Amino acid sequence: MQWKSIGAMGVLTLVAALDVAAAPMMQAGIWEITTKMEMPGMPMAVPPQVFHQCYREDKLKDPKNMVPQDKDCKADSATISGNTVSWRVRCTIDGEAMAGDGRVTFAGQSYTGKAQLSGKMEGMTMKANINYSGKRIGDCK
Repeated sequence: MQWKSIGAMGVLTLVAALDVAAAPMMQAGIWEITTKMEMPGMPMAVPPQVFHQCYREDKLKDPKNMVPQDKDCKADSATISGNTVSWRVRCTIDGEAMAGDGRVTFAGQSYTGKAQLSGKMEGMTMKANINYSGKRIGDCK
Protein backbone atom coordinates (compact mmCIF):
# COMPACT_ATOMS: atom_id res chain seq x y z
CA MET A 1 0.00 0.00 0.00
CA GLN A 2 1.43 3.36 -0.94
CA TRP A 3 1.09 5.95 1.84
CA LYS A 4 1.14 8.61 -0.88
CA SER A 5 -2.08 7.15 -2.28
CA ILE A 6 -3.67 7.01 1.17
CA GLY A 7 -2.62 10.59 1.84
CA ALA A 8 -4.00 11.66 -1.54
CA MET A 9 -7.32 10.04 -0.68
CA GLY A 10 -7.47 12.05 2.55
CA VAL A 11 -6.49 15.24 0.78
CA LEU A 12 -9.10 14.69 -1.93
CA THR A 13 -11.76 14.11 0.62
CA LEU A 14 -10.60 17.21 2.46
CA VAL A 15 -10.87 19.16 -0.76
CA ALA A 16 -14.42 17.93 -1.08
CA ALA A 17 -15.21 19.23 2.37
CA LEU A 18 -13.49 22.53 1.72
CA ASP A 19 -15.27 23.08 -1.58
CA VAL A 20 -18.66 22.66 0.07
CA ALA A 21 -17.71 25.13 2.79
CA ALA A 22 -20.15 27.76 1.50
CA ALA A 23 -22.88 26.71 3.93
CA PRO A 24 -24.92 29.64 5.29
CA MET A 25 -23.18 29.86 8.68
CA MET A 26 -19.56 29.83 7.46
CA GLN A 27 -17.62 33.07 7.93
CA ALA A 28 -15.01 34.22 5.45
CA GLY A 29 -11.39 34.09 6.62
CA ILE A 30 -8.50 31.71 7.18
CA TRP A 31 -9.62 28.30 8.37
CA GLU A 32 -7.55 25.60 10.04
CA ILE A 33 -8.88 22.19 9.02
CA THR A 34 -7.89 18.92 10.64
CA THR A 35 -8.61 15.56 8.99
CA LYS A 36 -8.33 12.24 10.78
CA MET A 37 -8.58 9.19 8.56
CA GLU A 38 -9.23 5.68 9.84
CA MET A 39 -8.86 2.68 7.58
CA PRO A 40 -10.19 -0.55 9.10
CA GLY A 41 -7.65 -3.36 8.82
CA MET A 42 -4.62 -1.11 8.37
CA PRO A 43 -1.75 -1.94 10.75
CA MET A 44 -0.79 1.72 11.19
CA ALA A 45 -2.96 4.75 11.79
CA VAL A 46 -2.71 7.59 9.30
CA PRO A 47 -1.54 10.66 11.24
CA PRO A 48 -3.98 13.61 11.39
CA GLN A 49 -3.35 16.26 8.75
CA VAL A 50 -3.78 20.00 9.33
CA PHE A 51 -4.32 22.48 6.52
CA HIS A 52 -4.96 26.23 6.30
CA GLN A 53 -7.34 27.60 3.68
CA CYS A 54 -8.40 31.18 2.93
CA TYR A 55 -12.10 31.61 2.07
CA ARG A 56 -12.96 35.03 0.71
CA GLU A 57 -16.48 36.41 0.92
CA ASP A 58 -16.91 36.40 -2.87
CA LYS A 59 -16.07 32.67 -3.05
CA LEU A 60 -18.62 31.88 -0.35
CA LYS A 61 -21.35 33.57 -2.42
CA ASP A 62 -20.72 31.47 -5.55
CA PRO A 63 -23.00 28.40 -5.53
CA LYS A 64 -20.48 26.48 -7.69
CA ASN A 65 -18.18 26.38 -4.66
CA MET A 66 -20.70 24.23 -2.79
CA VAL A 67 -20.06 21.23 -5.06
CA PRO A 68 -17.01 19.09 -4.16
CA GLN A 69 -14.89 18.61 -7.28
CA ASP A 70 -11.25 18.50 -8.32
CA LYS A 71 -9.24 16.71 -11.00
CA ASP A 72 -9.54 13.32 -9.22
CA CYS A 73 -12.95 13.60 -7.54
CA LYS A 74 -16.24 14.68 -9.08
CA ALA A 75 -19.42 15.31 -7.13
CA ASP A 76 -22.52 13.35 -8.03
CA SER A 77 -24.63 15.60 -5.83
CA ALA A 78 -24.54 18.14 -3.01
CA THR A 79 -27.42 19.33 -0.85
CA ILE A 80 -27.80 21.92 1.89
CA SER A 81 -30.12 21.45 4.83
CA GLY A 82 -29.84 24.24 7.40
CA ASN A 83 -26.14 24.52 8.25
CA THR A 84 -25.27 21.03 6.97
CA VAL A 85 -23.89 20.28 3.52
CA SER A 86 -24.05 16.66 2.32
CA TRP A 87 -22.46 15.27 -0.82
CA ARG A 88 -21.74 12.14 -2.88
CA VAL A 89 -18.40 11.90 -4.64
CA ARG A 90 -16.65 9.58 -7.09
CA CYS A 91 -12.86 9.56 -7.30
CA THR A 92 -10.22 7.97 -9.49
CA ILE A 93 -6.94 7.75 -7.58
CA ASP A 94 -3.96 6.18 -9.34
CA GLY A 95 -6.41 4.57 -11.80
CA GLU A 96 -8.54 3.03 -9.03
CA ALA A 97 -12.22 3.92 -8.46
CA MET A 98 -13.44 5.14 -5.08
CA ALA A 99 -16.87 6.48 -4.11
CA GLY A 100 -18.35 7.89 -0.96
CA ASP A 101 -20.40 10.45 0.80
CA GLY A 102 -19.93 12.98 3.50
CA ARG A 103 -21.37 15.86 5.42
CA VAL A 104 -20.17 18.86 7.35
CA THR A 105 -22.15 21.01 9.78
CA PHE A 106 -21.16 24.65 10.20
CA ALA A 107 -21.46 26.81 13.31
CA GLY A 108 -20.12 30.20 12.22
CA GLN A 109 -16.45 29.96 13.14
CA SER A 110 -16.20 26.17 13.31
CA TYR A 111 -17.44 22.98 11.73
CA THR A 112 -17.35 19.23 12.18
CA GLY A 113 -18.03 16.49 9.69
CA LYS A 114 -17.54 12.95 8.51
CA ALA A 115 -17.05 11.19 5.21
CA GLN A 116 -16.75 7.61 4.07
CA LEU A 117 -14.98 6.33 0.95
CA SER A 118 -14.83 2.80 -0.38
CA GLY A 119 -13.46 1.12 -3.47
CA LYS A 120 -10.23 -0.44 -4.62
CA MET A 121 -6.66 0.70 -4.22
CA GLU A 122 -3.79 -1.33 -5.64
CA GLY A 123 -6.33 -4.09 -6.31
CA MET A 124 -7.43 -4.33 -2.67
CA THR A 125 -10.86 -3.39 -1.35
CA MET A 126 -10.46 -0.34 0.86
CA LYS A 127 -12.67 1.63 3.20
CA ALA A 128 -11.82 4.92 4.82
CA ASN A 129 -13.63 6.95 7.45
CA ILE A 130 -12.62 10.59 7.63
CA ASN A 131 -13.45 12.98 10.49
CA TYR A 132 -13.16 16.71 9.90
CA SER A 133 -12.92 19.64 12.24
CA GLY A 134 -12.41 23.20 11.17
CA LYS A 135 -12.07 26.53 12.90
CA ARG A 136 -11.71 30.08 11.70
CA ILE A 137 -8.37 31.48 12.89
CA GLY A 138 -8.30 34.96 11.34
CA ASP A 139 -8.79 37.16 8.32
CA CYS A 140 -7.34 36.40 4.90
CA LYS A 141 -4.32 38.52 4.03
